[in-house]
Amino acid sequence: TLTGYPAEQRFDFTLASQLAAREILLGPFYARLDDHQASMAIEGHADLTSRTLTTRRLTLEIPELASAGLPVSATPETITLDGALTTGNLGVAFARYLRKPLENQDSALRELRLDGVLAAEFSLRKTADNLSIQGVLQPREVGLSLASANVEITGLNGLLPLSYRTETPAPSSAATQPGQLTFAACRMGPAAL
Repeated sequence: TLTGYPAEQRFDFTLASQLAAREILLGPFYARLDDHQASMAIEGHADLTSRTLTTRRLTLEIPELASAGLPVSATPETITLDGALTTGNLGVAFARYLRKPLENQDSALRELRLDGVLAAEFSLRKTADNLSIQGVLQPREVGLSLASANVEITGLNGLLPLSYRTETPAPSSAATQPGQLTFAACRMGPAAL
């Protein structure tokens, strides 16, 4: 829906859609998506006088793969995006979308096994001169196994702070946030914890 307010030179918008693709081919990667349908919803407003675009809600749901919420604010000078992303079970998504293409490759990754969920929260701010991304990555019961490299990690949980800035010069008072990772078991070659 689109609702305009001509006297105020602004309009509100709402969009809800279902997205579908039968298959995806990207180089050697191929995935059949016959039974997958993504949904997207956007609610927001545009103000022509102040030249701003704001989404109160922007969500994207892709079953078994990811769910994202991304409120956005944009002016000619600044884009601000605050978001959250959660993957589906990595093992299910990996098996469905990447296993078959990797099996046909001469790569050690064809033996890769994944499990668990990744979540992320972030804030992005872009101006003409700078880009800043702050956030946190949260592995939840993540497991990784690569037999050819004799690597296996199970029960990986924690918080990994993310920070990227292109400011020149970089702020001298930039605070470093500590991260923490825990795991149930870790084996790398002959070493095991």
